[in-house]
Amino acid sequence: MPDRRLARWLEKFMAARTWERSLRVLERHPEIAGEEAEALLSQLIASARRSGDHEIADMWDYYRTVLHRCRMLGRDRVFDELTSGENDGSLIALANDAAAAYRRYRSPGT
Repeated sequence: MPDRRLARWLEKFMAARTWERSLRVLERHPEIAGEEAEALLSQLIASARRSGDHEIADMWDYYRTVLHRCRMLGRDRVFDELTSGENDGSLIALANDAAAAYRRYRSPGT
């Protein structure tokens, strides 16, 4: 059974309205970039795909990739890429779409 605190911190990370806020969550809880969190996200992705919710699965997969890259390349480098205006706008647009999809998913009555 996954640690409920870990799941809660992942939820806060993904629900943050900006990458700066996500970074603050990650700074306080670096374990969300760990292998246990990646395994939890993999389970959520598989479950969402089985239930046909591909938009949510894709969004969780995006965040799993961001956290995996933080572990492999370093948190600062990844967040510099996500927040830099000089990067390819498609990455930022994809991140914004993922965050919006997650907020819609978590909103009551939707």
